[in-house]
Amino acid sequence: MQYRVLVLISKEKLTAMDIGADGNVEAISIEGNEIMTYKSEEEIKDFCQYLKDYYNIVCFSDIDMSISVIRFDASQHHVICLLEEIKMANECDLIGIEKLLPLLVLKEGLVKPGITLQVEIFGSAYSVGVSNDLKLQCIRGEVGKNKVELPIAKLSLYYCFDANNLIDNKQELEKCQEEFRRELSHKEKVIIKLEKNIQAEKARADAAEAKVETLSDQKSKSAKRYICKFDKKRSLIASAGKNNSSLNAYQNTIESVFTILGYNIVKKLEYRIVYVVSNSDVVKKNQKIAAAQAYYNNERMSDYDMVITAVEDGRVYCLMKSNSTIKEGDAVALIGDLSDNKEDIMQWYEKNKYGGTN
Repeated sequence: MQYRVLVLISKEKLTAMDIGADGNVEAISIEGNEIMTYKSEEEIKDFCQYLKDYYNIVCFSDIDMSISVIRFDASQHHVICLLEEIKMANECDLIGIEKLLPLLVLKEGLVKPGITLQVEIFGSAYSVGVSNDLKLQCIRGEVGKNKVELPIAKLSLYYCFDANNLIDNKQELEKCQEEFRRELSHKEKVIIKLEKNIQAEKARADAAEAKVETLSDQKSKSAKRYICKFDKKRSLIASAGKNNSSLNAYQNTIESVFTILGYNIVKKLEYRIVYVVSNSDVVKKNQKIAAAQAYYNNERMSDYDMVITAVEDGRVYCLMKSNSTIKEGDAVALIGDLSDNKEDIMQWYEKNKYGGTN
């Protein structure tokens, strides 16, 4: 069995990876770290000793080992020192990252003719491009707007290089096209089935809606509903016991006095509604549902208050806010069937607001 080791060396860093026969990449630990910094030859020797410890050997020739060194921006002196330490391995070679990186970028499908890509890897930046005449170029430095960062494990292609993504595979293409056609046919069948289901559901929904509308119309026709309006004559009768008969005389007297004095400031007696029931309360016919409080020139005239009562038994719904000003004929409340809710009675009111019982 041959052990394959990929060593990366830059100006200040070293790292190593074990490349399995199946292409699996495993970082070689250096005191728990994947990357070691160095400044001297002694530290490079220490790094090589970590490799020996990892494989539990004394010398690199103890096992069948292939060691490949990828040089980034490391000095020639340090590269030679590293090669000297590993020279006893069965196989040993050196390659510059500028030669390997274009192949990696092509393999990953990252560049197209006329495009330059800025690649960051192992702490260094390189500009990789393909010219319009399909020539590869790779230079160290940050050039190009398109940026991508590649993990160092991708460099294992040095040992596991194949033609995937590089050569058109007609057989694979035909296989993919056939799978696509099958999937498309399946999706089309699903869509047709869903469309039929949607049509059926829509038909059921339309039928249900028509049934609800019919039931609503039947309910509306059978329900007893009324509009309560502010009717002074009715309110006077309901307010029996108060001296309302003197109201007109009182108002006429006041108006006469202001006319004699020449003041045109007389205001009509006005009423403001105050409800004594809440929405959806059940009431009896002639039960008090609100008070019409009298005001003259914004002064309370409680002696002339009137009572507004329910015109029939049922469920009451108020149409105004308390303290709203009301006048003769204003609709102030609705009396609905006991099964009515607010939505039912308001729909009925919109159709019957210009008529009704008061």
